[in-house]
Amino acid sequence: MKIFVAGKSDILDLIIDDERISSFLCEDNSLYLIEKAKRHHKAFYWDLRYLYSEHEIMDLREGIAGFKGDGIFYTDLGIYQLLRELHREELGIYDGYTLLSNGSDASFYASLGQSAVLARELTKEEYLEISSINKNLMIQIGGHTLVSTSKRNYLRSYFEHNHKDYEEGIYYIQERSRDFKQRIIEDSHGTHIYSALPYVPLKDLKQLKASFAYGLVETNLLTKGEISELLEFIAEKRANVSFDSDEGYLYRKTNLLK
Repeated sequence: MKIFVAGKSDILDLIIDDERISSFLCEDNSLYLIEKAKRHHKAFYWDLRYLYSEHEIMDLREGIAGFKGDGIFYTDLGIYQLLRELHREELGIYDGYTLLSNGSDASFYASLGQSAVLARELTKEEYLEISSINKNLMIQIGGHTLVSTSKRNYLRSYFEHNHKDYEEGIYYIQERSRDFKQRIIEDSHGTHIYSALPYVPLKDLKQLKASFAYGLVETNLLTKGEISELLEFIAEKRANVSFDSDEGYLYRKTNLLK
C-alpha cells in the first residue's frame, strides 16, 4: 500500500525525509511546495476536496490548467467537469467522503481513468468485499474523519444569533442523543464536522494494507506528535498509539449498506 498524507503546508517538513510516505496532499499548490516535494521524491497532489460555487469553479480554471503536480483530489463534481473541459481528467481522484460505498460506483471512476477514495462509514467486511472487485482504490487509514460539511457559515451564524463575538478555532458540538462531542470548524469553504476521535485501525491494519493499493492519512486536527506516532503505527514500527482513538465503522453496523 502506498501512503498518502493530507495536511497543511508545514506537514510536508514533517514527512519530507520519510521514505514510507509516497505522496503529499495540500490545498496550497504553490510551485515552491510542488518542487520541494519532488526534490524529496514525494508526489504532490492538490487538495480540492470542498464544495464550490460557480464563480469559485471558474476561479480554479487557470490553476488547474497550469498545475504542475501529480494529481488533484476533488469532491465537487464541478471540478471533474472542469478537468474534462481542460482534457486533464487523468489527474482526478474522487473523494466523496461518505458517498462511495460499493464496487460498481468505484468501477465507474476507474472507467474515467481515475482512482477514488472509499467512504469512511464502511465495515471491515464491506471493505474486503469491495477489494475483491477492485483493489486499485484508496481508503482512509488514519486520522479524523469528516462527518458532515456545508457551504454555510453555521458557527458565525450561531454566534451572531446569540450576540457573541466569533473567534476562529476548533469548537465542539454534541447531539442530544449522543454521549460524545464532535469537533466542528469553520473556514473559507464553510462548516465542517469531524469525528470525536481520530480513526486508527488497531486490529486490522495489516489486512487493510494488503487489500488496497492506496492509504490516506488525514492530519487535520492532529498534533505533530500524534501524526508522527500514527505514521509509525501505520509503518508497523509500533503496536499502537498513545493518544485516544477509535476504529471508526470497521466493526459497527453501517448506514450505507444493508
